[in-house]
Amino acid sequence: MSVIFDPLVALPVLWGLIGLCGFAMAVALWRGLRGWPLRLLAMVILLFGLANPILQDETRNPLTDIVIMIIDQT
Repeated sequence: MSVIFDPLVALPVLWGLIGLCGFAMAVALWRGLRGWPLRLLAMVILLFGLANPILQDETRNPLTDIVIMIIDQT
């Protein structure tokens, strides 16, 4: 089982949003605003949703070594 990220927006846009959210949280902490933990949680959940993580679980069966061959000699 592995986790694959397939972002719903372009990767540079996602990184820009992460940076913007980080800056907003730094300002909230610096100004001493109340409720910053809930805002941080909301931002993390939204950004995680935009990253679109997918759990991939592959079950592969081996192929047989038998080949059916038909030769038409008409």
